Amino acid sequence: MNVLITGASRFIGGHLMQALLKTQHNISACIHKTELPYDIKILKCDYADMLIFTDWLPLLNGIDVVINCVGIIEESNKHSFDVMHHSAPVALFDACEKTHVSRIIQISALGADDSAIVNYHRSKNWQMTI
Repeated sequence: MNVLITGASRFIGGHLMQALLKTQHNISACIHKTELPYDIKILKCDYADMLIFTDWLPLLNGIDVVINCVGIIEESNKHSFDVMHHSAPVALFDACEKTHVSRIIQISALGADDSAIVNYHRSKNWQMTI
């Protein structure tokens, strides 16, 4: 399978990358700033610039599975919780639907519910309708 992992250079995505590299899958890693020491397809992108489905289409050519591991703990001017945890993933998932990606795996956070008291957790509590 051809797998695209977003957030591939950070904690969860980094661990997932190491595990998937032991498989026979073809891995494409979507990263923002850092480099990866692997011989795989690296796609540089900034989630804050990927807010409509057409932004994602070039990255999904031939992809069978998308694993979204992007998340931020703290907001910055450009990287808000809404952008990183909602708007960009929705655009990605819309693009997946349009390109017939067969499977999407969303990695999220524990405690993401209506009673969450931390902004990070509240930002992870959204419903997507398909």
